[in-house]
Amino acid sequence: MIGIERLRELLDGEEFGQVFRELGWDNPPEGVRKVAHDEDGTTARLVAIKRGVGVWAIDGIPSRPAQRRIDALVAKQTRERLLVFVEAARQVWLWPEQRPSGVGYRLVTHEHLIGTRNEALLQRLSGAAFMFEEEADLTVMDVLERVRRSFNAEKVTKRFYSEFKAHKEGLLDQIEGIEAPDEVAWYGSVLLNRLMLVYFLQKKGFLDDDFNYLKHRLEMVRERFGEDAFYGFFKDFLLPLFHDGLGSHLQDYDDPAIAEIVGDVPYINGGIFFEHALESVNDINVPDSAFEGIFSF
Repeated sequence: MIGIERLRELLDGEEFGQVFRELGWDNPPEGVRKVAHDEDGTTARLVAIKRGVGVWAIDGIPSRPAQRRIDALVAKQTRERLLVFVEAARQVWLWPEQRPSGVGYRLVTHEHLIGTRNEALLQRLSGAAFMFEEEADLTVMDVLERVRRSFNAEKVTKRFYSEFKAHKEGLLDQIEGIEAPDEVAWYGSVLLNRLMLVYFLQKKGFLDDDFNYLKHRLEMVRERFGEDAFYGFFKDFLLPLFHDGLGSHLQDYDDPAIAEIVGDVPYINGGIFFEHALESVNDINVPDSAFEGIFSF
C-alpha cells in the first residue's frame, strides 16, 4: 500500500497516473484517453480508471461554468468520474456528488497547493485504494462506493461533527475545579477553541517546526513527569503554553524545563490565549487521558 509521503510526492509532481496506479487503479484503455471541448478547447486526459470510474486531468483551472462544461463532456466517456484541474502550484480536485433529492449533482471541491501537507486530500485518496486480492470480485459499485465514501463532503462533515460532539462531551465530563455546569461548558469551549487553533498552527509548521506538536509534547511531558503524573500535561504544559508562550510577547516561563519542551512558538495576539476569567478564580484540572482521544481525532 502506498505511503502518505510517497503519495504527497507524486501529487506535488502532478504524476496523477502513477498516483492511482500505486493505489491499485488501472491504466486507461487506448481508445479513450483525451477529449476536448469545442467552445474553449479545454482538454481532459483520462489518467486512470477502475471498473468504469475514471480520473481525468485538465490543464488550467477555468471558471466554475467552464468546469461544469468539461465535466459534462467527460461524463459522456465515464459516467462516474473524478476530475483534477491543474495550474502552476495549485490543483482543484472535483467530485460530482449527487444531491440528496436525487435530482442533479454538485461539484465538491478539494484544493491542493503544491508543497503543503494536505492531510485531508491525502487521506481521501488513500481511502480510494484497492488491493490485488480484491480484483476478482470487484464491481463498479464497489469502486463507486469507496470513492464516494472518501470524497463525499456531506458524509465527512456529518461524521466530523458527530465525533467532535462526542469528544467535547467527554472532555466536559473530565474538567475538574469548576462547579457550575454552564461554566464547565463555557470553559470546555474555550479549551477546545484554543486546541483547534494550536492544531492548525502545528499543521503549518509554526510550532517548533513540529507538524505533530501536541501529540509529541504530551509524550515529552509524560517522559519528564512520569506516567503517573495525572494532571501534568494540562497544568504544567498547556497553561504555560497558552498564557506564557502563545499569549505573551515576553514568553517568560517559570520552569526552564517547560520552556524547553514548549520550544519555539509564535506570539498570537487577539486574546484567545490570555488567562481566562474562569482560570483566574478556579483551580482547574484536566487529566492527561482527556487529551489522548482529542489529539487522535
